[in-house]
Amino acid sequence: MAWITRALLFTLASSLVVLAPSRAEAQGSDLTGRLAPDMTFADGMNGVAAGTTLSAFRGKVVWVKFILRDCPRCRKALPLAQQLHDRWGGSGLVVLTVVRQFGPREMQSFMSQNGYDFRLGTDRDGSLASRYGVRTMPTDYVIGVDGRVKASNGAPEAVLLTEVGRYRLARLGTVPESMQGVRDAVWRWDYGAALRTTEAALAGGTADAEVRALATRVVTQAREELDARLALAAKRARQGRRDVAGSIHDRVVENFEGTSLAPAAIEARTRFLAASRGR
Repeated sequence: MAWITRALLFTLASSLVVLAPSRAEAQGSDLTGRLAPDMTFADGMNGVAAGTTLSAFRGKVVWVKFILRDCPRCRKALPLAQQLHDRWGGSGLVVLTVVRQFGPREMQSFMSQNGYDFRLGTDRDGSLASRYGVRTMPTDYVIGVDGRVKASNGAPEAVLLTEVGRYRLARLGTVPESMQGVRDAVWRWDYGAALRTTEAALAGGTADAEVRALATRVVTQAREELDARLALAAKRARQGRRDVAGSIHDRVVENFEGTSLAPAAIEARTRFLAASRGR
């Protein structure tokens, strides 16, 4: 629905200074269009272990952010990294910070104190950053589902939106001509509309095998999206931001109205409201 796109655009547009430095401020090599140089991490945290490689995330969109732990500009950029991890981490985006000089033990306290749980890999000697020609930090690269660099020295909103959209469509698979409305809805990140369309097609009892297979994929992805949004609402509630959590619940109920997932959305909101009254 429109609220989803507006919210994403607002989040990104409000941080363009961080995400998209000017060409004059370029901080690393321009690798746009090339296969992303692979990296192997000696250690890491939050889903990055010793031996984890960048290529292990192929098929998803990866926002790589090279940082120094004690760099003020790097620290200033990390809240946005957490925001995008919270909102898009369950929808195809991997936020991967690559930290120079410090390992996970040194970073554990810093990450915990700030509530950061995005992925982190270490670059103890700077050899990983050198593969990208990084000269100053923070420096950002966006890597698409095909493993190619889509943006260098920044993460423009249009690139992120496009690449995450491509991830969703790739997972959707083949869409029959008669069901192109489903494809359009998934591209808009409107799984409620996609689910209503597929479930309407099944209701007549005449859907062919291709449509039934598509419906199965849509239901799976819609459920994942519902779970991701409810998890974000729960996290905001734990942070004391119950107004934000309530808004997320309201929008989820609205989005999935008239679908098989509506009861789950309503039940989750009911539990949230009951817990809020009991505080």
